[in-house]
Amino acid sequence: MKNKTIVLTRPPPNSEFFRYKYPRLSPGVLISMPYMISLVFAPVFGLIIDKLKYRVVWVCAGLVISSSAFVMMSVTLLNPYIPMTMLGFAYSIVVCTLWPMVAMLIPARQLGTAYGFLQALQNVFLTLLPPVYGYLFDHIGYMWMLVTRECFWFSFATVNRAHRLGSASL
Repeated sequence: MKNKTIVLTRPPPNSEFFRYKYPRLSPGVLISMPYMISLVFAPVFGLIIDKLKYRVVWVCAGLVISSSAFVMMSVTLLNPYIPMTMLGFAYSIVVCTLWPMVAMLIPARQLGTAYGFLQALQNVFLTLLPPVYGYLFDHIGYMWMLVTRECFWFSFATVNRAHRLGSASL
C-alpha cells in the first residue's frame, strides 16, 4: 500500500501472490480492496479519531491490524477478502491519524517543508524496498520474507524507542 505509514512502508500482496495462492480468485479485485475500503472509511475514521483523540493508540492499532492481515495472508489459507479488508481499515486508520499529527508537531511556517520531506522519505522507501522484498521472496519465500521484514521493522522501532528514551533522560 502506498501510504501504509511514513516510514513503515509495506508492499501490498501482488497479483502473482494471489494467482499462486488463490488461483480461482481475481487478483485485481483483491489488490484494489484496501483502496476501495479506504475511500469509504477514511472520512469515517477521521471523524472518529478527531472526536476520541488518542492518536498514538490509533496508529498502533492500525499497525497491529495491518501486521495481522499480512500474517493471515502468508501463513493461513483463510479467504483473502478478510485480511485485505483488514488492510483497508488499517490503511484508513493510520493515514487519518499519522499525517494530521505532523501539523500538531511542526510549526505552521514549516509544514510545507515537513510534508515535502516526509513524502520524499516515503518515496525513498517505496523505491528501495520493493527490490529487497522481491529478492527475499525469490530466495527465501513469501512467508520468510514477511517474517524477515517484520523483524527488521520491529528492531528498527525498538532501537528508535530506546534511543528516544536514552535522549529523554539527558
